[in-house]
Formats: sequence, structure tokens, C-alpha cells
Amino acid sequence: MLLASLFAIATPVFAQSTDDGLTRTEASRETADRDAEGELKARTGLPWGNFRVYPSITLTHGLDSNLYGEARGETRSWVTTLTPAIEARSQWARHGLDLSAGADLTSYPAHSAENTDDYWLKAAGHVDLTDTGQLLGQAYARRDHEERGSPESTSGETPTIYDTHGVVLGVNQRLGDVTLRLGLVHETLDFDTPTGILGTNDDRDRTLDSIGMRASYAVATGLSVFAQVTTDTRHYDETEDDNGYRRDSDGHRVTVGASGGTGRVRWEAFAGEIQQDYDDARLQDVHRPYAGAVVRWQAASATRITGRFSQSLNETTLAGASSYFTSNVSAKLEHALDAHWLITGALAYGRSDYQGIDLTNRTLRGDLGVRYYLNDDWFAGASYRYLHRGSTLAAYEYFDDLLYVSVGYAPRQRQLRWPGTPTTLSSAFVPATAGGLYLGVSAGAMSAATSTFGARDTGASINTDDGDFAGSGATGGLFAGYGIALSGWQVALEATAERGDTAWSHAHVDTPLGAEDRIFGVRSGDTGGVALRVGHDMSGGLIYGRLGLVWTDFASHYVNAAATPAANVEQDTTRRGLRFGVGTEVPLGRHAFIRSEYAYTDYDGFHVFDGQNPQTFSPATSAFTLGLGWRFGGGDPATAPATPAPASPEGFYAGVGARQAMLATDLHAIHGTDNSVLDATFGNQSTALDLFAGIDTTFGRLYVGAEIDLATSDFGWAHDRVVSGPGGRDFSLDRKGSYGAGLRLGYRLTPGAMIYGRIGEERAKFDARYARGNATPVQFAEYRHGTRLGLGTEMALGTRGFFRIEYSEIDFGTFRFIAPPQANGDQVRYEAHESRVDMAWGVRF
Repeated sequence: MLLASLFAIATPVFAQSTDDGLTRTEASRETADRDAEGELKARTGLPWGNFRVYPSITLTHGLDSNLYGEARGETRSWVTTLTPAIEARSQWARHGLDLSAGADLTSYPAHSAENTDDYWLKAAGHVDLTDTGQLLGQAYARRDHEERGSPESTSGETPTIYDTHGVVLGVNQRLGDVTLRLGLVHETLDFDTPTGILGTNDDRDRTLDSIGMRASYAVATGLSVFAQVTTDTRHYDETEDDNGYRRDSDGHRVTVGASGGTGRVRWEAFAGEIQQDYDDARLQDVHRPYAGAVVRWQAASATRITGRFSQSLNETTLAGASSYFTSNVSAKLEHALDAHWLITGALAYGRSDYQGIDLTNRTLRGDLGVRYYLNDDWFAGASYRYLHRGSTLAAYEYFDDLLYVSVGYAPRQRQLRWPGTPTTLSSAFVPATAGGLYLGVSAGAMSAATSTFGARDTGASINTDDGDFAGSGATGGLFAGYGIALSGWQVALEATAERGDTAWSHAHVDTPLGAEDRIFGVRSGDTGGVALRVGHDMSGGLIYGRLGLVWTDFASHYVNAAATPAANVEQDTTRRGLRFGVGTEVPLGRHAFIRSEYAYTDYDGFHVFDGQNPQTFSPATSAFTLGLGWRFGGGDPATAPATPAPASPEGFYAGVGARQAMLATDLHAIHGTDNSVLDATFGNQSTALDLFAGIDTTFGRLYVGAEIDLATSDFGWAHDRVVSGPGGRDFSLDRKGSYGAGLRLGYRLTPGAMIYGRIGEERAKFDARYARGNATPVQFAEYRHGTRLGLGTEMALGTRGFFRIEYSEIDFGTFRFIAPPQANGDQVRYEAHESRVDMAWGVRF
């Protein structure tokens, strides 16, 4: 905006965005002038005299995982946004006028104080003075709000609302191969004072003025060079802010650059210096290099990739800081699958360095969206946004995940007008017939989690203990079934027999007498079951779902030295479980096939008597297995119907998935009150979302890929002890969002399926809490790196889609602390690791 509207992509003189540079309603907002950048639009709109009119209305509903942008104790909230908008563009032979208006009406049903009504109005035009000269003008007004997580935002009961008004005037004159532009900008910002803060926001109200000139020279067809100079004057309504600083300043920007375009690529870049001098001698002046660039590459008729690098100097009222200098790098991918489907993905990284104080914020953001056009007027879509901000000040660090679904009406504005279609391959892959009798063997990894609850009898009163425990181990077994093939579908009844060995334990041992020893645990064993499997033939094989019943042996033990007499109970029980599963089968010939599957089993709970009270154990397991099977009779693949061949893994891909993860922690604590020792394996499991993108290639049957991923999560384990008197310990560990990168090495079993391994690094945030009695709890947020090792299978879905199932282990190392931090504090050690299964869908471009 501002001078950028006159001077192509040169970074705006003023940047008024919050530190993370986005608003939560941005996921639903359609930018009115996007097609000025040559993106996916070829809108026809509606005729209205000498204008074309583009009305639209979009309803968006979603879930925000961190409404207030908090480092810990996040607040989840549903959010609904209604976005009406309209734009009118003149169709005159000479001159031009563009009028637009719209609003983001956002509602948080459970947090009504956060509701906002943002809007924008804009009028922009040009008057053709001659064939080579134009008079340019723009006037605009906006109402917006600052994000809760922004360091600039005040902590009021309601968001900070601010109004922006501006005028841009300019002239553009071409003299042969030379083009001259002159521009003037005047903008005002007025900040409201939210309810519940000390003081006011009046000290943030300001006026921004700038004069700029640019001269460009056409060196050759498709290549121009330019030089640009702009002034920058910032004047505050109040002489001093609430902290006593005079924030008026004057500055300039001097840049040189070039722009061009040949064939499918358009680009522009500049470099120079930025200088800003402040009236208050206590505020640090800015004098530093300054640059920006944009590249737009139409990689194929249906694929566009845009990369940007930008820098800006932003205003702040933080005490001691004159401003903050922000550098952003981003990449955006847009791909039209066909006449109805549009997929977009973006990744951005930003760094904001505050001038004059020790504060640096780093923001990582990922976006993935899909839109389906029912016709030229109506559309529906879904989008996911991941945001992580790291900071040198822990209070400004946070994770946020936003998941939206939307429906909209935009008459004659379908964004899919690219002429090309995805590449059609001439060959075809024939999947194996899925009917008949089959049997096989399987092996894999299993995670077991158990929630426990029970009373603790201390004499005069009965207290309670509530805990999450987990363990992992191996599993393997046999399966046999009979399937019926029905026009590309398979329905099968299957029996399984498995041998498992997963266990967890809790051991609290007193020294030296052991009068309060409490030792217990559970080990899961043999399992038998029956299930119904329903699957569908895809380009790479069979994808199926499972629903069944299993019966598993559980062996438990419980030692309670405090009971009278002391208890030492061993118990074997068989519990029924309901099992859900998702898997794939890939043919290895006429009879053989390889299977990968994820299965989750929820069991009936059982009771164990500790000599004083019954303790309730509620187990659940998650398992990833690989199997090798043989189908008797089978069918002749040559007689099966051919399907389009899947695309060979070559180039870019992206996708989204669901992850079932277990956070397991080996806890060791020496209690400072009595030197007793606690050793236990705490843990819990939960589901989260993943976003990933990568680039890959093949060498014959060998596969190599590099991948980045962003993962949401908000789960963990907890131990809660309720006591009527002094004592008792509560502690927990929560695993938040993460991001990572890695390599995948694989082997292609068929044209549409492969097995692969992964090695990579993952960085995740953890929140830990440990409370002893009435002492002040110890709690902290910490970021940890972990090495990720994985094994998975991937199967084609059509010509460009794919589905994967992958098992991974991540070791996040050891947390050590003393709680409370006093001479007799508990010495605590957490050793955290994660076991997870990712089930993901993606598309190749």
C-alpha cells in the first residue's frame, strides 16, 4: 500500500501490521485487487453500465487453538466470520476508476468480548493526461484490530481497535525509454483505548507523510533498471508517550533495483539503505541496509509459485525501543487440479529486531487451503494455518493453529481460468483383484496408555490419585480372512491372533523402612479378535478401514506397604476392546501383497484392589504394523480393469494429515521431604493435525525426498493428587506444536506404492508443571530438538494424489529441575519421547 501502489513492489514506507503480520480473519478475506498481481483470477463479474461489478459474501467457521496468543495455558475458541465485499471497475476507453468496500464481521460465541467488526473502503483511479502521462490517486479508510499476541497490543478486556485513513497522489510520465514517477502520501492512524487498561492509547495516534520519486530505464525488452528516493516523516499527536518518550522522527529510503520478465517468470528486486532519526536522544536511530524482491513463476499452465523477500521499519511504543525492523521471506504455491479444485499452500518466516532493547521475535507460518467451485458463482473450502512465534522474551512465545471451513457466493468470479490440464500419462497400472481367501503375518510397534483413578486412605480422610501412564513395545501375529470383490470395492471378514508385550510401571519407594512403598503396573499380552474390513481399489492398491472386537490379556500387580496387612496383589484379566483401523494393501504379484495399518483399541476398564481401596485402570492401545500376505485363488491381474497410472514422484508435493501420538515420559524424582524415590512411566496419547511439503525424485525404483512439516498438538499427561491436608504432588508435561525437516529414502514396490524410511529433526515446545503441597508450583515452557526416525508406506490415489501411513519415534531428551527451588526441594528428571503414527493425504504438482 502507500507508495508501493505507485512504485511497483518497492517495500512500503510504512508497515502497520502487528508483529506476526496477520489477522485471524485473514483466512476468510478475499483481497480485492489480487488479480493486479497476475494471480489465478480471470473474473468476468456483472455488468453495470460502464463498470464491471464484483460482489461476494463468504461465511467462515473455524477453531482457533490460542485465542489470546499465550505462551502457556492456551484458550481454544470457535470463531465465525461473515465477509461481504463489493468492487466496481470502470470499463472506459480512457481513464480508470476502481471502487471497493468490504467488512470482516467476526464473532467468538464463547468469548464475546473478542468480537470485532473490521471494514475497508477504497477508491483508486487514474486520469490519462496524454498517451504517455497519467495522474494517479487513491483514498482509503480501514478499521482493523491488533492481534492479542502482538507485543504492541495492550492487555485490555477487549481488542485494540484502530482506524487508518490515507490519501495517495502521484504522476507517471514516460519519456521514451525513461519513466518518471512522483508520489505523495498522507496517512493517519487513530487507536482506540480498550476497556480495562491503565492509561490510554492516545499516545499511539500519529500521522505519516512521505514524498517519493522513481526513475526507471528500459534497458532491453523485458528488463528495466530504476532508482528511487522517498522521505519518511512520522509525527505523533502527543508530544510524549505514556513512558515519556518523544517519538517523532524523520527519515529516508534510497534504493536501486531492476525488474523484468521472460516467458513464465516475472521478477523485481531492489537494494539500498534505510535511515530514520528520532527526536528523543534516548531512542536509537536506524541506519542500515534495506532490500526487497519478488519472483512469480508460472511453472505450468495450472501452477504458479511466488516468492517474496521484504523488509520494513515499524513503529512501537515499548519503553526504550525506537522501532522494530522486520525481515520476511515467503513462498506461495497455487495449483488448479481441474476446473473445480484449487489448492494453495504457503510458508513464511519473519524476524523482528527491536531497536534499542534486547528483544527479537521470530515467526514461522504455514498455510494450506483447498477450494471447490460448484459453478461460476458458488464455492466451498477449507484452510489450515500454523503459526509459531519464538522470542528472546518467553512471554512473547506461542503456538497457534487455525482451522477453517467456508462457503461463499461470488457471481462469475471462479478463480480457475488457466488453460492447461494436469499431465496425462499414457501407461496404466492394473491393481490386483482383492477377493478370495487370504492369510498373512504382521509385526510392528505398539503404544499402551492407561488412565488410573483411585482413593488413597490416609486414616481420618480419603484422598484421591489420578494419573496417566504409558509404555511401548513390540507386537506381531497372524491374520486370516475372506474377501469379496464388488466393482472396485472389497468387503472382508478377518480374524487375528497377536502376541504383544507393552508395559508401564509406577514405583514409589521409601527409605530406609519402606512403610509407604506403593508399586504397581500393567503389562498387556496376547490378543485375539474379529473384524470387518471395507476397502476400495485405488491406483496404487487397496485402501481400507477396519472395525472389530478384540480380547486382550492384561497382567497387573499392586504392592501397597501402607495397607494393613501390607498388600501384594497380582491379577490377570481379559478385557474386550473396540478396534478402529486404517490401512493399505499393495499387490506384489498375482497372489502376494504387503499391508500397512494403524489401529486404535479402546478397552473396558478393570479394578485392582490395593489392600485399602479399589483402583480403576482404563487402558487403550495404538499400533502400527507391517504385514505380508498371500491371497489364494486370487485373480489374473491382466483381466482386472485398468486405472490411470500414478505420477512418478518427481518435483513438489504437499499435504495434510492426522497424527495419533503418544507422549511417554520416564520420571525420576527424589523427594526432598523424606528422600523417598519415585520412578514411573507417565504418558498419554491424542490426535493432532500435520501440514507438510517437500520435493522428491526417483532413480529407477529408488526414491529420495526432502520434506518440511508443521504439526499441531495440545496434549500431554498429568498426575493429580487431591489431599485434605498438607503434602501431595501434582505434575504434568504438555507437548505443544512443532516443526521439522527430514529426508525420506524409499523403494518403489509398484508404480503406485513404495515403502520408505525417514530421518530428520523436530523442534517442539513443552510446558512442564510440578507442584508440591502448598509451595509455589514450578512451571516453565521449553523448546526441545529431537531426532525423528520413521518407517512408512505411501500409495497413489489417482494420477497425482497419495496416501501414507508412517510410524515415527522422537527422543526429546531430559528435563531437570528442583521443585520447589529450595534446600529440601524435590530433584526431578523427565525423559521425554514421542511415538506417533501419521495418516496423511497429499498431492503432487
